Amino acid sequence: EEEEEYEEDEETETDEDVGRKIASRWTRDPDAAQKDGSGGEDRASEPETEGSEPKKPESWDEEEDGPWEAPAKANDAEDDFDYDTFQKETETIESDSGKGDNSFLSIFKKGVDIVKSVFEKSEFDKVQSELNKQTDELKKMKAELKKMKDLIQLDFGENNKFLNFYGQCFKKVIEKYTYEVCPFGTAKQDHTSLGTYQGLSEDQKTFVFSNGAKCWNGPHRSIRVNLLCGTKNEITKVGEPSVCEYSADFTTPVACEEGELEAKRRDYKFLTEGKFHDEL
Repeated sequence: EEEEEYEEDEETETDEDVGRKIASRWTRDPDAAQKDGSGGEDRASEPETEGSEPKKPESWDEEEDGPWEAPAKANDAEDDFDYDTFQKETETIESDSGKGDNSFLSIFKKGVDIVKSVFEKSEFDKVQSELNKQTDELKKMKAELKKMKDLIQLDFGENNKFLNFYGQCFKKVIEKYTYEVCPFGTAKQDHTSLGTYQGLSEDQKTFVFSNGAKCWNGPHRSIRVNLLCGTKNEITKVGEPSVCEYSADFTTPVACEEGELEAKRRDYKFLTEGKFHDEL
């Protein structure tokens, strides 16, 4: 008779009941074995206090299902995920994707842009600042290297008397044009190149510049700068003896012979003092 009653009980148990029982045993959740509405009122009348553990379901068979263990509760203190930020960023991507291209690559790019918006500015500024610093240092090193090569290779005249001209430029406005001569560098008429420095003449009294800007239907511009004795460094005269071939006079104390500079100084003093007395 007992076997017949057991068989009747099994026959009355539906597939849904079996599924709920399996779910309850698998998840160790007593509510999973309850039918909708079954036991709900009783459970509602028994509010769980904070810190209380779920009770073992009546249908739990320890011989078949093993020892009962209450489901582990989530520890909010261990969860450091920033749900608010994630939600905001997700909403941004979703709202943007609804406006146009919502392909995977498009959404992925928007996600990358979110990360870049946080990190890119500060990191990019640091990298850019360091790059600018290194670029400036490289320019200085190249300039120093060029200077060292020039000091070794260039001819600065007898006893290096023209060495002080290295790195200097001299300008003078003559007949509406601005002429600029940089010994051991370049020469220009306004913005037009008159050539680059080629060297000293054999008598060491002329700076030679060539391979400047090309003239229309003519040669490349060039200029010869004649070094004359004078009390100061100055371009005094510029001419064009031939088409696009220029000639200039440049006075400098360096070009004076022994005793010649003193005579120039006396003449200059006489002229300036004489003019002063005449005005009185």
